[in-house]
Amino acid sequence: MSEQESSLRCDYVPGCGYKIWQDAKEFCYTTDAVFLGNFPHVVRKAKVLELGCGTGAISMLLESRGAAEVTALDCNPQVTKLVRQALRIIPCRISLLL
Repeated sequence: MSEQESSLRCDYVPGCGYKIWQDAKEFCYTTDAVFLGNFPHVVRKAKVLELGCGTGAISMLLESRGAAEVTALDCNPQVTKLVRQALRIIPCRISLLL
């Protein structure tokens, strides 16, 4: 097992049950992300843009709460690779931009 693989872990996003991949050497979401994802009032036709999405946890929470369109953006290729990996296996409507 490579050093890169040993720092990866699969977690669940509380509140929506989506699987999320995190790298201990990069940004990992905390309870702050869970609070932020559950704080805003989300209208059913909401369009959401998350700048600096990191693991994508907030985008996933807002999508699971009913946002019609969610676009996540991050400039870190390692975390966007992990978000893409998660988006392949979860049933959500999130567009990811690098």
